[in-house]
Order: sequence, then C-alpha cells, then structure tokens
Amino acid sequence: MENYENGLSSVNASKKVCGMISRFIDAVTSLYKKQVDNAFVELNKSAKPGSIVFVGDSITDFFRLNEFFHGAYVINRGISGDTTDGVLKRLNESVFELQPQKFFF
Repeated sequence: MENYENGLSSVNASKKVCGMISRFIDAVTSLYKKQVDNAFVELNKSAKPGSIVFVGDSITDFFRLNEFFHGAYVINRGISGDTTDGVLKRLNESVFELQPQKFFF
C-alpha cells in the first residue's frame, strides 16, 4: 500500500510541476505577443498606405516575404504562437491601421 501511495504522491507532484510549467509558458507567450503588438503599433506610424500585408502565426512570422516579393511594399504581421482568435483580435493594428491595398490571412 505504501508503494501505491508513494506512486500517487509522485504523480501528483509531477502534475503540479507540469501545471506550473504550462502556466509559465502561457505567461511568456502572452508577454511576447503583447510586445510584438506594441512594436506593430509603433511601426504602423511610419508605414505607407497601399501595402500588401500578411497576417498569421509562426509560418507567416518566419516567412521571408521580401525575398519572394521583390519591389513590392510588403509588411509581415505574423506572430509566432498566435491563433485565429488572436489574429482576429489584432486586425485593427495589424491590418486596418496600415490601409493596405491587399492583405492575406
């Protein structure tokens, strides 16, 4: 019986640690997204209307847009770890404030 209780104790401790790690990762991810959103707001101040804007997650964030769209005014508004819900919540600062000619989601 003692080994069983020790095993449960280890499982509960592991669950607590996993929960703490998960909350930490969520907090870091949330902070990162807020920092990037704030950077977008500042960058928007110098952006010219009529651009092509790409919005999305890490696939967009790490895509080298300027290498594929030579001569086009392209703006990358990808954020690693973002979700559809997150993109929809930030459409104003990520897209609409830029007054793009086109945008891709």
